[in-house]
Amino acid sequence: MDHVHFRRGRLTGFVSPVCQPGKGCLRTIACKGAECRQKLPVAHHPVLPVSSAAMGSNGSPQFTSGTKIIPAGVLLIPIDTKVCPHPTSWGRTVIVAAHPDDEVLALGGHFRTVHPRIFHLTNGAGFLPIPSLAHRRAEEVKKALAMGGIASRSFSAGVVPDQGVAAAIPALVQRLKAFTDRVRADCMVTHSFEGGHPDHDAASVICQLVGQGRMPIYEFTSYHNATPYSPQSSLRTNQFLRLVTPEMTVLLSERQRRLKQRMLKCFRSQAEFLGRFSITEERFRIAPRYCYAKPPHEGTLLYESFGWRINYLAWWSAVESALKEMGVSLHV
Repeated sequence: MDHVHFRRGRLTGFVSPVCQPGKGCLRTIACKGAECRQKLPVAHHPVLPVSSAAMGSNGSPQFTSGTKIIPAGVLLIPIDTKVCPHPTSWGRTVIVAAHPDDEVLALGGHFRTVHPRIFHLTNGAGFLPIPSLAHRRAEEVKKALAMGGIASRSFSAGVVPDQGVAAAIPALVQRLKAFTDRVRADCMVTHSFEGGHPDHDAASVICQLVGQGRMPIYEFTSYHNATPYSPQSSLRTNQFLRLVTPEMTVLLSERQRRLKQRMLKCFRSQAEFLGRFSITEERFRIAPRYCYAKPPHEGTLLYESFGWRINYLAWWSAVESALKEMGVSLHV
């Protein structure tokens, strides 16, 4: 059993694996709910070692069957939710990244072992007439991917301007379908729906439209607003917005961290922002089913605090129009 759900009154949560280089996997308890967060802070999950932990043939963590982790007074109840497999077991992987550099933040430590294919949704340059920025970001990502061993034939450059993905969903769905067919993708990994950036949220929609019934969809961490009810927004990185499915946390080796750091340094135009991200671990989960017709959380979304022309209502209006144009629906 590689996943356990525990329940005690209002406390609910998951036991999720943390994998370390050369040390197999450990179980870590993560929970949700105000009372639970007070007892088990999100940033300090207790790590509980499991004897003889190892990776199974399918890449999922395998634990000794006799191991018991039962905190005093807490009843552990198994459920069917699965843990995201380890990235090295994903097969032919397509990273669907909203902007140049997102793919390195997501999976850069595993480029040399996973050999992902990269599909960018935007050129990262925005609507402002700064042609030199689009060219600069294209050169930055070209250098970073070459450093990570990604061949040019495994990369599809974005053409949509930053913040413009929601309005271009029909065309991007067609392009992504063609790309995944060409590279014979086994799975996709993309952003979660969390209100950090409108293009990240639209990437989640696009992957659901392309991947439903065709291949697994995994998610990587990006960023979101940690203080949605405060007048001053606060950026939270390297964590998912909320605990909805078990997470696979992979602690990177020193060699993997060095490679990821070198690749990120290629993006000199984004250096200040990228400095806010940790490179010690990479975190993934199986994509949940979202209700895109409602905001990902209450309060102010992070991108709504930037003074941009787009807010959630405008974003959803563009997504809804795209779905009607395509004659499709999602789990909304």
